[in-house]
Amino acid sequence: MKSVVLIGPPGSGKTTLMLGLRRRLADFHVMHYGLLQFEHYLEHPLILPGIWIDGDLTPGSDRLEPEAADWLALLVRHARHLNFQDGTVVLDGHKLLSTELMTELRNHTEHHLIYLAVYGQSRIERQRQRPLGLMEFETRQALEDRYRNLSATYQPSESWLNETMADYERNLARLMELVGITTEVAV
Repeated sequence: MKSVVLIGPPGSGKTTLMLGLRRRLADFHVMHYGLLQFEHYLEHPLILPGIWIDGDLTPGSDRLEPEAADWLALLVRHARHLNFQDGTVVLDGHKLLSTELMTELRNHTEHHLIYLAVYGQSRIERQRQRPLGLMEFETRQALEDRYRNLSATYQPSESWLNETMADYERNLARLMELVGITTEVAV
């Protein structure tokens, strides 16, 4: 089993990359495993935890219950018994990144931790355009500190600049490569 975890400060493009990956795939089932909701793709053994509704202002893992991380850790630990040992889990968002889950991912998967970086004016503009821009400064700062601590603790295998559309396209192509998608499905 493989895992790809996207981390970075609010507004760095984690959910945008997840949505880009999702748009290139077809034929999925929404599944539940305890409190964990995810999309399971039929063409590719791929799981994207989260609640993905087109047009939703807060898609992805941000809408999951905090306990969903515990269920995801169980899914990773028992992947072989669930017939998912050749699959890939792609994660973003602070709600899923518990110490227990990160330990399970490191111990039971071919693990890729990707840090997304965005700086300066690009970052300020992104935070203003998203619902996250309405978040209290202290809450946003706490999230940024959490991602910084995760990065220091778990040492990302890659760091991607994610400021421009060219960066996004390059990062999406690399994400697709990491999860084993070699051909692009029509959007």
